Amino acid sequence: HATIVDRVVAIVNQEIITLSELELANSQIENPLFRELSIEPARLPRVPRLQETLRILIEKKLQLQAARKRGITVGSEELQQVLEEIKNKQGITNDAALQRLLEKESLTLSDYTQELKDQIAILKLINREIRSSVVFQEEEISTYYRIHPEKFRLPEQIHLAQVLLPLPKNGKDHGIQDL
Repeated sequence: HATIVDRVVAIVNQEIITLSELELANSQIENPLFRELSIEPARLPRVPRLQETLRILIEKKLQLQAARKRGITVGSEELQQVLEEIKNKQGITNDAALQRLLEKESLTLSDYTQELKDQIAILKLINREIRSSVVFQEEEISTYYRIHPEKFRLPEQIHLAQVLLPLPKNGKDHGIQDL
């Protein structure tokens, strides 16, 4: 009589994603601390569902495979620098405090640093492959500006800060009302 320990939920170019890996990733995304300690928290869904988390894991595997294929690595100094930046941003004074904080949320320092390493590799891939290839020439910008002036034209506006009206020296109420 056999018992199922885990099962495969996806295969990404010969790399598997197991149900336990999916459930762990889902619980990490739900964890507010994990969000705060992430390099790019905006990329994480607010309320993850297993299907959305699986999509994120598949994208992550594909991106990490592409990074490895292009020889992108993350050195220990680079990882330590990012870890220090996150600790400073969060007001965490030392590694022991970070470890206690992670343990309180059922996260391990090892898992967290591996996640950071993966995020750094993906960011390096994006910077190298996408952002570096998006280059606008000054002439292209000028041409676009000349062709589409309506997109850059603002309607005429007047902003008044004060309006001063001279009052007669012997100003009576009826004189003020006339103004």
